[in-house]
Amino acid sequence: MKKTRLLIVDDDQRIRTTLSSYLRDSDYDVVTAANCAEARKLNNENINVVLLDLMLPDGSGLDLVREFHLQFPRQIVIMISGEASLADAVAAVKSGAIDFLEKPLGPEKVVITIDNALRLARLDRRLKLDQEIVEERYQLIGDSPAMRTAREQIEAVSQTDSTVLILGESGTGKEVAANLIHHKSNRRLASFVAVNTAAIPGELLESEMFGHEKGSFTGATQRRIGKIEQAAQGTLFLDEIGEMPPQLQAKLLRVLEEFRIERVGGDHSIEVDFRLICATNRRLAEEVRDHKFRQDLYYRINVFTIELPPLRSIPGDIELIANHHLRRLCAKMGKTQAVMDNELLRWLKSYHFPGNVRELRNIIEHLLITHREGKLSVGSLQRLTDESAPGTTMSLKDAVARFEAEYIERIVRESGGNVSRAAETLGLDRSYLYRKMKSLGLDGE
Repeated sequence: MKKTRLLIVDDDQRIRTTLSSYLRDSDYDVVTAANCAEARKLNNENINVVLLDLMLPDGSGLDLVREFHLQFPRQIVIMISGEASLADAVAAVKSGAIDFLEKPLGPEKVVITIDNALRLARLDRRLKLDQEIVEERYQLIGDSPAMRTAREQIEAVSQTDSTVLILGESGTGKEVAANLIHHKSNRRLASFVAVNTAAIPGELLESEMFGHEKGSFTGATQRRIGKIEQAAQGTLFLDEIGEMPPQLQAKLLRVLEEFRIERVGGDHSIEVDFRLICATNRRLAEEVRDHKFRQDLYYRINVFTIELPPLRSIPGDIELIANHHLRRLCAKMGKTQAVMDNELLRWLKSYHFPGNVRELRNIIEHLLITHREGKLSVGSLQRLTDESAPGTTMSLKDAVARFEAEYIERIVRESGGNVSRAAETLGLDRSYLYRKMKSLGLDGE
């Protein structure tokens, strides 16, 4: 394992000698400098930690820490001084130092401080990496005014704890927007818990949301923590809130007023702390007018509204969105990066996309499955466009799924049932092909 490399910068030779000897015995790789000039010569990207004196013969340690922080932003700088004031310590931290030690220096304390600083730096790097991964996964692509507005709204509301209502047709990216709000907020280190209220039968939704105690109903063999409690300190995302049964709407309203819940079969209330984001493809204002959704709950969740546009209303963004999914799918499927020809792009821009971005992604995935060489073209979609043309009952989404199933089944059959050989023929990663076959209901054998 590579040793941690340290640079000690101090004009007192006794400190340099004592500290460097102790740190080398503690398995650190140490170099020393007596002034700013020597420190500048010795410092480089391989130095992990700098112990830097505040007062040096040829300059100030504060100036040096600012310089090092610009040159080597990942480097850890710990300031040391025998005559420092609180103002000096604050200035050092603002300049880029991670900690401040007062002389006389106990070697054991120095080692503990270095180890803690390294641990914090690793955690910070991991958090930044996780954030980059999240931002790559959850993106709202597009340069249209509607998409720019949506991103600006997400940036603004993520810095608050306000309840958010996200409106938009199915497939426009409502859950992506909810994830972005969560991961940009100060709750990002806690859980993001999503509940699709339309996918859970009404009689089970209460237990799913609030949890239940053991023996509270037939089949409740043990206590279960509900989604609201799971979202503690984090974010609860209720998708398709318009589908929530009226009796549960009343219970949710009470939770939002008191931030307390009671499990099914429970005899005491539990305090909860979460941020609520709701989404729906319905026009809730009309649902309220028609007495299908509680007015008081509507006002409670409609604190800040974000509306995502349907894909057909932002044709100028279609190429950007398609290329984004093309890059990600090529990486996921183990394919070399493909490009779309102009005819395909014109077709995509003219199509009405009832399934919005989700449907566009499915089309790109279909094209990649059947792609051999050259650019992706509209030719592979000809059968789909015929079957999804006006006057037919099949949607493009269903046509894509049917065509993929038939095509993959034929290639597997021609490969003698050998999925590995079929994956090679299709130019797909074998594990991806197995997953795709399972999603299409095809037998791996």
